[in-house]
Amino acid sequence: MIAILCGLESEAAALRGALPRGVAIAVAGARPERALALARALLDAGATALLSVGVAGALDPDLRPGDLLAPAAVRYGPLRLEADAALVAALAERCGARVVEAVAGVDAMAATPADKALLRAA
Repeated sequence: MIAILCGLESEAAALRGALPRGVAIAVAGARPERALALARALLDAGATALLSVGVAGALDPDLRPGDLLAPAAVRYGPLRLEADAALVAALAERCGARVVEAVAGVDAMAATPADKALLRAA
């Protein structure tokens, strides 16, 4: 079973109508400690794969609104969290997602062009 973890309720709401019944969706409220607890609960409930799905502010100027990304990793500060390569490839093939090397995980929104440029450089 694949389970989905979102940061915001609005992200989860956008998915609910498009997914088959039985796909578990949890909302962490953009709180890392809650995301970890929910991920553990979803795995304990039988999830064999976890997807993190959300809306992002593009750091790459080539990205456009609506682009679907399948990152090979998430960079969160000094951490690099690797994604399952087979799942990334399946998302690219079945959903038309663009495979990217990594996306940034942050605790606060990069709201300005300057903030995004700093995050991209990091």
